[in-house]
Amino acid sequence: MAICLFHDATDMAVKIIDTLLKLSSKVIPHTLYLKLIQRDRYDVFYHVISDEDLAYIRHLYPVIPVEDFCTSLDYLASHYSFVTYQQVHDHILNGTMLPENALHLSVDDGYRQCFDIVRPLLLERNIPATFFLTTSLIDNRILFYRNKVSLAIDKILHLQNESRSKALAEINNSYGLNMEDGEDFRDWIKELRLPDESIIDEVLQVLHINVPVFLAEERPYLTRHQIQLMHADGFTIGAHTVTHRKLGTLDDEDARREIVESCRLIREITGQEVVPLSFPHSGANLSRDLLQEIRANNPWIGLFFDTKGLKEDIPIVVNRIWGERSLQANGRPSSIQVVIANAYQEQWPRVVKNALRWGG
Repeated sequence: MAICLFHDATDMAVKIIDTLLKLSSKVIPHTLYLKLIQRDRYDVFYHVISDEDLAYIRHLYPVIPVEDFCTSLDYLASHYSFVTYQQVHDHILNGTMLPENALHLSVDDGYRQCFDIVRPLLLERNIPATFFLTTSLIDNRILFYRNKVSLAIDKILHLQNESRSKALAEINNSYGLNMEDGEDFRDWIKELRLPDESIIDEVLQVLHINVPVFLAEERPYLTRHQIQLMHADGFTIGAHTVTHRKLGTLDDEDARREIVESCRLIREITGQEVVPLSFPHSGANLSRDLLQEIRANNPWIGLFFDTKGLKEDIPIVVNRIWGERSLQANGRPSSIQVVIANAYQEQWPRVVKNALRWGG
C-alpha cells in the first residue's frame, strides 16, 4: 500500500513539474533562450512549396505558399548563415568550424515542386540545400499510399451528398464499418498504412480515382533527370528510404534494407561519394546501434536526419525543425520566426530535466 502511494505521489510530482516547465517555456523571452540553449547550428526542413491546390498532399500536411517560403528564406538569410550538407558532415565528423548561426536547409519526400519551385528560388538566392527523396517514387512509377489517402479524402469531401452517401455505403458494406460522413471517412482512412494499401486501392476504385492516369497527368514526383540537374546545380541529394515507412516499426533487417538500398540508388543516380538519409516521420524507436553498424559497413552513407527540433541525439543523428509544423488559427503555417521560437519552447523542458538528472 505504502509503495503504491509513493509511486502515485511520484507520478503526480512528475506531472506537476512537466506542467510547470511547459508553462514557463512560453514566457521565457527568445533572447534569453539563445543564452540558455546555445547552438552552433540549426537545421530546418520542409516538404512542399506551392500555390497550387494539391489534393494529393493537402490532407497530409500544410503546403507552404510560395510567397511565405520566400519570406522565410529572406528572413533566414538575414539572421543565419546557410551551410551545405558537406559542411555539416565535416563539422560533426571531423570537427571543422562552421560560421556563426549556421543553418542547414532540407526538403523531404521528393515532390516535383522541389525542381519546379524550390530549386529556382534557392538558386536565385544562392542558398544551398539538401533534398531527401523516397526512392520508390522516383520517375513516378507508383503513387505513394499516403497521396492516395489524401486524394480519397479530397474526393469524398467534394462529392454531392447523395453520391457521398452511396460511396460511404459501399465502403461500409465492404469493411463492416459505420461511417456517416466525410469526417468519419477521413478519420478511418488516415489510420491505414502501407500493409493496408490493397484496401486503399479498392476505395479509390469506388471513388473512380484512376491512379495511372493521375500519375501520367500530374507527375507528382521528381525524375532521375531532374535529380541529376539538381545535383549539377550544387544541391546535395539524400535518401528518405525506399518506401517511406517509419523505420522504428520495422525489424533490423527491413530497416537496414530501407536505408542501404535507398542510399545506394541515390548514389547511383548522382555519383555522390556520400549520401545522407532522413527518417520518414521520425527516428523514434530506431536502434542507434543499428545506425552505427550500418555506417560502419557502408562508409559512403552519411549522417542521419530526424524531426525532433532542437533535441540532442547521438552525433550521427541530426534533428531538424519542421518548417511547416506550427499553424496559425486560420490554418496557414506560422512564420519561420514563430517556428524556431516554438522549437526552443519544446526543447526547454528537456534541457531542465537533463540538468536535474545530471545534477542528481
